[in-house]
This record gives sequence, C-alpha cells and structure tokens, in this order.
Amino acid sequence: MRKERTTILSSGACLTMFLLCGVASASDKKAESPYAPIAGQCVAVVQVKGMACGMNCPSRVSMALKGVKGVNKVRVNYETKRADILAVAKTCEKKALEQFPKALKEAGYDGKVTEVIKGDKAG
Repeated sequence: MRKERTTILSSGACLTMFLLCGVASASDKKAESPYAPIAGQCVAVVQVKGMACGMNCPSRVSMALKGVKGVNKVRVNYETKRADILAVAKTCEKKALEQFPKALKEAGYDGKVTEVIKGDKAG
C-alpha cells in the first residue's frame, strides 16, 4: 500500500511540474506567444537549433538572450525549439533583430527570428 501511495504522489508531482512550467506540446501546430506586448514593447519569436537536452540548454539559451540590451523576459520551449522574447520596441527593429542570432551563436546555438509581434499603440 505504501508503495502505491508513493507512486501516486510522484505522478502528482510530475503533473504539477508540467503545469507549473508551462510546457507546450510539440504537437501544437502554431504555438502562441506567452507574452502580449503593450505599447513600447514587442515580442520576437526565435527558432533555436542545437539544443541537445531539455535540462540545461533552455536555461543557457535564456541567459544568452537575456544578455541582449532591451530584453525584459525570455521563455524557451525545448520541445518546440522556440524562444519568445519580450523586449522594448527598439529591440525588434529590423537591424536590431540581428542581436538574437548573434547572442545564440556566442552561446553555441543557431537561431533565426521567425516572427515579430509589436505592441499596440497607447490610445
């Protein structure tokens, strides 16, 4: 009986971690960004290549992207190989977008900006 109880708790803990971490399923056709930019912000979506594991790679990718000036938040999804970057609007201007693949290259990964979502103008 005690062994079954431990298994149930372990399964519950795994489910809790799954829900808390916000892991998206790789079967999602078009994942949506977890960020909704407001006026003066943008979201850059980057496809990341070279992540070999789900343990350390996402945090290394996140740290590399957070090092770019103007970046506020980063969320990396290992399963979809995608990084969503919430930043100030100037960071998502065409010339500035080159910073993201460069930062990833310096960390040992390849990346390509696939989408930019600009915040609505204040009304």
